Amino acid sequence: MFSITNIMSKVSSFLNNVNSISNQIDKYIKKTPPILLGNIKLQLVSGISESYSNDVPTVPIDDGAQISDNITQNALELSFKVQIVGSNHKEIFEKVLELRNKRELVDLYMIKLYKNMAITNIENTITSLYYTEFTISMLEVKIAHVSMIPSPSPKAKASVRNKTKIKTATKGKKNTKGAAQAVTKNKSSGVKDWEGDLQSEHIKLP
Repeated sequence: MFSITNIMSKVSSFLNNVNSISNQIDKYIKKTPPILLGNIKLQLVSGISESYSNDVPTVPIDDGAQISDNITQNALELSFKVQIVGSNHKEIFEKVLELRNKRELVDLYMIKLYKNMAITNIENTITSLYYTEFTISMLEVKIAHVSMIPSPSPKAKASVRNKTKIKTATKGKKNTKGAAQAVTKNKSSGVKDWEGDLQSEHIKLP
């Protein structure tokens, strides 16, 4: 028969074993290099997967074959499993979720440095009284840098403005002269201005 004393003894033994395992994990963590997601320190990380892929677009030709002349490099995809133990494991997991909710780029240090990473997915697999386990997926984001071209000096702007005015005035004089000659020609021949335009389009007038 089970007595209260036996049950309490077994519970106490179980808790002692859990504490022993937790202490061993803490010692192991202290010996391993830190793993940082932004400013969050992660503990046990496993199942690390890096995906490097390319896109090769193809175009069909007359004989049915597919040809390609371009290769596009895709962004790095990274995923790994995280296990957090201790009394604050739920708090750490909430901080990781907060990073995802902010939709900001973060740096990940894990053996090497991964810069400008976006969190694409977090899958919580286990949450118990003593630890939390989840899988996180990330994508590298490459940022384009724009070079600024200085604007021209005030002297250069004035020079361009003056040249533009001269060209416009010259062009306007030529157009005015040509228009005047056309009007004089139409009047001397007895043809109205709009008739000359229509005749140039080969339309027979009555």
